[in-house]
Amino acid sequence: MGKIGHTFRLLRVSKKITLAQASQGIVTIAFLSKFERGQSDISVSNLLLLLRRINVEISEFVHTNEFNSGINVSFEKEVSHCYINKNIAGLEKLINQVDGDLIESDNFKVLKKIMLTALIDDLTGKSLSNDQQQLVIAHLSSVNSWTSFEFYLFGNVLFMLPLEQVVELTKLMIKPGLSYILLKNDNITNAFRILNNTVTYCCEEGSYDDGWFFLGMMKKLAEHPRQFYERMKILSLEGLLAYYSRPREMALDMIHKALQICALVGGQEVYQRERQAFVHVLEANELKYVTSF
Repeated sequence: MGKIGHTFRLLRVSKKITLAQASQGIVTIAFLSKFERGQSDISVSNLLLLLRRINVEISEFVHTNEFNSGINVSFEKEVSHCYINKNIAGLEKLINQVDGDLIESDNFKVLKKIMLTALIDDLTGKSLSNDQQQLVIAHLSSVNSWTSFEFYLFGNVLFMLPLEQVVELTKLMIKPGLSYILLKNDNITNAFRILNNTVTYCCEEGSYDDGWFFLGMMKKLAEHPRQFYERMKILSLEGLLAYYSRPREMALDMIHKALQICALVGGQEVYQRERQAFVHVLEANELKYVTSF
C-alpha cells in the first residue's frame, strides 16, 4: 500500500488539493496522511471515493502508480448530448447537479460550472468573464500531470481563452510526451480535439508557425493504429493551414486531394463534414475546384 499512497499524494499535490479537502466526508485527515506515507491500508471503496474527489480515474491512477511519472463518463455524454442539441436548459440543469454533488471538491465544482457556462455562452454568443478565464488558466497551469478532467475542461473552454494562453496551455498538455495521452481512448480523442481546435484558432489569428508546430504533434498522435479518421482530418487541416500560409495553388491542390481521400475512404458523411470546414474560407471558384472529382 505504500507505493499506492505515495502515488495518491503525488496526484493530490499536483492538483493543489489539501489533505483536508481530499479527505472531507470520506476518511479522517490523520488516516489519509498515514495512507499517503504507507502506514495504513485503505479499502477499495474509500480509494475510489478519494480518486473521484481529486478527479482522477482509476486507469490513470494505475498508470501513474506503475510508472510514477476524471471526468465521469455519463456526465460527459450528457454534456455532449445537451451541447449538440443546443439544449441550454439541460446544461443549466447540469450546473445545478454539480452544485449538489457531495463528493466533488469545491474547486472542481467551480471549474465544472465554468466549463458548462462556456458551452452555454458559445451557444448564446457570449464570452466567459475574465475572472472565469483566469481560474481555468490558473488550474491548468498549476497541474503537473493532466488527467481526463484537465483534457476535458480545456477542450470545452479553449475558444473562450486568449490565443496566447491557448498556445501555452496546449504546449503544457503535450509537455510530458504522448505516452500518457495514448493510455486511454478518451485522452487520445480529447488531446486530438484540442490540437485540432488550436490549429484552427492559430489559422484564424494568423499564428501560422504555432499552427504548423501543433499540426506536427497531431501527426505523431495519429500514428497510433486506432486513429484512422484522425489521419484523414489531418489532411484537411494541413490544406487549411497551407491555404493561409503557403502558395495558394499548392494549398488548393492539397485540399482537393484531402477531400478526395475523405470521399473515397471515409464516405459521404466524412466528406461532407470536411467540405463544410472550407465553405466559409474558400472563394466560390476555389471551392468548386477542390470539390471537383
